[in-house]
Formats: sequence, C-alpha cells, structure tokens
Amino acid sequence: MGSFKFASLFLLIGTALFIASCDEESDSVADNGTDTDVTTTVSSIDEAEWYSGGELGTVFNASSYAFSQPTPAVSNAGMDSDFKIGELFYEAYYNLDTEPYDGLGPLYVRKSCDICHPGYGHGKRVTRYRADDYGNGYLLVLYDNTTNSYITSLTGMPQTKAQEPFKAPLDEEQIEIEWLVATDEWGNAFDDGETYELIYPVVTIPYSAHYAPVTVSRNGETVTLTEAEYNSDIDVRLEVTIGIYGSGLLDAIPDDSLKVQYAKEEAAGVDINTAFFQNGEWVKQYSNTTQG
Repeated sequence: MGSFKFASLFLLIGTALFIASCDEESDSVADNGTDTDVTTTVSSIDEAEWYSGGELGTVFNASSYAFSQPTPAVSNAGMDSDFKIGELFYEAYYNLDTEPYDGLGPLYVRKSCDICHPGYGHGKRVTRYRADDYGNGYLLVLYDNTTNSYITSLTGMPQTKAQEPFKAPLDEEQIEIEWLVATDEWGNAFDDGETYELIYPVVTIPYSAHYAPVTVSRNGETVTLTEAEYNSDIDVRLEVTIGIYGSGLLDAIPDDSLKVQYAKEEAAGVDINTAFFQNGEWVKQYSNTTQG
C-alpha cells in the first residue's frame, strides 16, 4: 500500500480587516519627539477603489447565496435572463442520454458543477473521496516524482466514475484521507496568546485501486510500474476547488502575458513545475485537442 503526504498546511484562523477613512482628514503627530506638530493629510479616496471585484464586479450580499448573484456588469448589460439560464445548467445533474443534460461519460469527475463548487464557492473539507458527495471539491493529481509529470495511465484529473458498461480506472472506495494536526515553530500561537490549528491530509491510494496497469512516460518511452515501483515513485497531490466567480476570465489572459508572469516567478526563485515551464520557455501547456 502506498501512502502519500500532501505537504501544504491549512491555516484556520480568523482575520480582521480594517479599512481607513475615505474622507479627507488631518492628523497631528509629533516630529522626532519634538514639540513641533506635523500635520499629515489623507487624500480623499473613491469608495469604489476598495471593492474587491471592482465597481461592476462586486455584489454586496452576505447570505449563503452571495456567490450566485449576478454582478452589476451582468445586469447593466441586460443579461439577467442569460445568467439564470447558465445558473440552471450549472446546478443541474447531468446524465447519459436525457436532453438537455445528456452527454455525461463514459468517464467523469462529477455529475454537476455544484457538487464540486458547493454554493458557487470552494470545496469543503471531507474525510473520504467520493465523487457523488455534495461539496467534495477535491481533485487528485498522481504524478511520477522522478519526472514531476502526470502518470500516463490516468488523466491529469483522474476520473473515478463511469457509465456502464465502462469501468472507472481508479476505485475511489480504496482512497483514504486522514487529517493530522501539525505544530509550527511558533507553537500554533500568536504573541498575544491566541491559538490556531494547522492540519494537513495524508492520502493513501493502494496499487490495487488502479483498474489498469500503472504507466509513466520516461525518456519518451511508456514504462509499466510494478507495485514496489509504484509505492516508491508515485506521489499524489490533493487539490481543492476554488470559488467559480469570474469563471472563464482566466482564459482571456493572453499566453504571452502568462509567459511573462511565469518567467518573473522563475527568476525570483519560485518553485515552477518544470514539466510545463523551464528556462523562460513553455515546455508544455494544458490543451484540449477537441477545442483546439
């Protein structure tokens, strides 16, 4: 049985946000401990500049439906009806052959968008991997730690469900997730005594969970791994979905702009996945041959 650890820690603390006054005001302060007063003027700030999504992309709603509201940009464009139609398809459960929600399979990750992004937000913490559990926003990434590339016997986003007569390549019932508590160098406490908790998951996926032989690509050749090689060479990353607000806008960023950002991060010493970007150039990019 192969046991893999996900190193990232989840910090569960409360955050206080304070925003200064937006009106012009004067504040009298002492200069270098002398009796001379120095008056500092805070310039007037347009309130819209503080909006997290901009003036046309911010919705003021603190309810559980906050992420599912059309933004002012949508309403101003007269697209409220289009938004509701999109919402209908987002929340629907898809199937094999019943229109208009047909086309699911032969393999799939989830039956609906809403399962993976509950309430249009991010996935919740769960203790098992089941594709049909509402709110399970986890995605598995199995990779060969000798090449830092996906294993070739599974897709980049392993699909654990299938329509009959097909069979899923990975048995999700054999996937185990255990959450452990970690202690950091500060003893999980702030200077004022307030404490917090750090947790991380240990994911176990045995060799027997794979329906087909486990294969990887090394030096241009497809290599089939033994169980011992699988246990020593294959690791798994457990990713969690984010909120879907702004969906599709990432695709609007030109590739040359993304390349500039990758190059800056690489030059700054950020750990970049060399299977995709190295030495200032793309090695490989995510692509969909059907869509182009």
